[in-house]
Amino acid sequence: MYSQARGWPTARYIETGERSALAFLPAPDGLVVGAPSRAATAKAARAGAALALLRDLAPPARSQTWDSERTAADRSPVTVLNERAQTGIVSDLCYQHDASGPPHAPVFTCTASCAHATGSYTCAAEGRTKNEAKTAAAAGLLDQITEQERSAAAQLARAAERRRAARGHLRAAAAGRLRAGLP
Repeated sequence: MYSQARGWPTARYIETGERSALAFLPAPDGLVVGAPSRAATAKAARAGAALALLRDLAPPARSQTWDSERTAADRSPVTVLNERAQTGIVSDLCYQHDASGPPHAPVFTCTASCAHATGSYTCAAEGRTKNEAKTAAAAGLLDQITEQERSAAAQLARAAERRRAARGHLRAAAAGRLRAGLP
């Protein structure tokens, strides 16, 4: 489809073996040849060769690190939580809205909740609009999650350091026993 969208002819395949294939495309700039592909079946080899050709034709994709380097001011907390829910980092993301106060000046309350590998989290926030309350609740929830992730990462780092120190101590003891001629 990439070649069709650009008005190029369709890709052609050369089966270089029983389960290997090579894709090529006569492009306006010259012949574009993808990397050869080996697979369990001839059809899978052609599919792999087509993907290799597409990698050569398509412009490089925007890297994931670019998104993670963006500051929190550039991105809404609701957006960040939704992205985490789509990638499976959080699950059961839910927003509940409630309104109170007089009709001319309502106060909206939003309760955001989700499940994460480190536990279940809930945060409630108020605002003059539903959107303001939802953003504040999402920001609070995101703060809880990131704080817990940092704490968990720090605990893992400390545990890894203790394991390294214990291994070093065991190696030193074993070396001492070897020098002393003990088993």
